[in-house]
Amino acid sequence: MGRRWYGWGSLLFAGIVLAGPGGKAASPAREAQDLAGVWDLSGQDRDAKCRIVLRLEPSNGARQKLTIPPACLKNFPDLASADAWAATGDGHLDLLDKTSGIVLDFVAEDTTSYTATGPEGEVYRLSAIQGAPKKSESAAQQRAAAPAAAAAIAVKQQDVPVSSDAAGRYSILRDGGKDTGCMLTLDAQTKAPGGKKAALAPGCRDQGVVIFDPVGWQIVNGRLVLTARKGHQTHLDAQPNGIWKKDPTEGKGLSLKKL
Repeated sequence: MGRRWYGWGSLLFAGIVLAGPGGKAASPAREAQDLAGVWDLSGQDRDAKCRIVLRLEPSNGARQKLTIPPACLKNFPDLASADAWAATGDGHLDLLDKTSGIVLDFVAEDTTSYTATGPEGEVYRLSAIQGAPKKSESAAQQRAAAPAAAAAIAVKQQDVPVSSDAAGRYSILRDGGKDTGCMLTLDAQTKAPGGKKAALAPGCRDQGVVIFDPVGWQIVNGRLVLTARKGHQTHLDAQPNGIWKKDPTEGKGLSLKKL
């Protein structure tokens, strides 16, 4: 898929906002720090919208890890092969497949949104939730504030869930929404290994859950991370219906439904 510019406005934005001291373009590494965070993905002619996470975790070379909830793929099947992202330093934000091929090539429209054209001509839009510089800031202010902003975003991503009320009581479900009869409480107040305290209610009969025995939880880069009593972790992604679903690459399916 070739590079696309959406008019002179986008070209002007890339030249001004991404310019560093002396008119040099911002490096991809610095741009990635600015862009990492939570974004809303939508289609021009679709009501569907989902939330993806551009994670600041190197995958391979200039690639960074990408989190797309499985539910997104029902509405956006073009993203099925996307597993990483990269900021190229020229105003482009690329979603990449495992071979680093470009799945979608997003181009900056302004400081908080990007657009891309799919293989059939459909238009996709990314709108910043966390991670992009504020539109009201000047280019000089953005450059000066970039290190502090990146640090603030990293702290925010670890301490604030995608949903402000992630703490609470949850039913634990298996594949197909099957209720295990197990209940998990995520405590927002008490500290524990792995962030805040997690507690499995007595009487759980799901052997896998009992063996894992979550004792801590935290939100990292928009994902719910559960820490087991023995210290290992599992990651869950927020779904549009409010359920947290376990990363399918980490073993047997599991999800949390709030009570």
